[in-house]
Amino acid sequence: MLNFIFDFHGRTSRKDYWLKFVLPVFAIQMAALGALLVITAYFWISAQTVQMIINGFSLLLLAATLAPTVRRFHDVGASGFYLPGFASASLIFNFISGQALASGADAFAIFSFLVFIVINIVQFYMLALLPGTEGDNEFGPDPRLEEHGAEVFA
Repeated sequence: MLNFIFDFHGRTSRKDYWLKFVLPVFAIQMAALGALLVITAYFWISAQTVQMIINGFSLLLLAATLAPTVRRFHDVGASGFYLPGFASASLIFNFISGQALASGADAFAIFSFLVFIVINIVQFYMLALLPGTEGDNEFGPDPRLEEHGAEVFA
């Protein structure tokens, strides 16, 4: 499992991305949120401490997110550099929409927020819905052939 989380080389199929990464990470986030709610309900913890716990947990999840996402980009034939590109564009337009909203430029805030939404929809489509390239590509062999054996697709 550590190899799945920390290896940036090769490809990850949609099935593995969902079953070995997205769903477990979602379950971990929900369990951590539940545990944090229970802890804050029964123990007096300052808001600053709770924020530090959330930030630390978020950094751990971010580190575990990078390699599977890069390999999923590889599976659709895209470079792993799409990840920082999508992340940067998403953060920039999210920031711009917040600043525009705070300054009263509602139309520009709505426009920049819509661009933010489109960027994230495109990224979601590429990672979660788009099938990988069939056969070998420049990033490695087809992971579906490795999962089922090449004779299934012959």
